[in-house]
Amino acid sequence: MEFLDLIEPPSRDFHLVIPSIPGFGFSGPTAEAGWTTRRIARTWAELMRRLGYDRYGAQGGDFGGGISRALGLLAPSS
Repeated sequence: MEFLDLIEPPSRDFHLVIPSIPGFGFSGPTAEAGWTTRRIARTWAELMRRLGYDRYGAQGGDFGGGISRALGLLAPSS
C-alpha cells in the first residue's frame, strides 16, 4: 500500500510490471516450500521474457531487495 501513490507517475513514461512476492501481498499462500530469492528471481525473469521484455529494471526493499539483486545476477543482460 505504501507505493500506490508512486505507481502512476512513472507509468506515464514506462510499462510497469508489479509482481507480488509468492506468499506475500496480493499472492495467496504458497502450496510448497522453497520460494527462495533465487527461485523468485528465476520466475520473474521468465515472466518478463514471456511478456516480451528483453530489458527491464527492478526495484525492491527488504525481501524484494534480495530478489532484485538475485534477478540482476541471474539475468544481467536484461
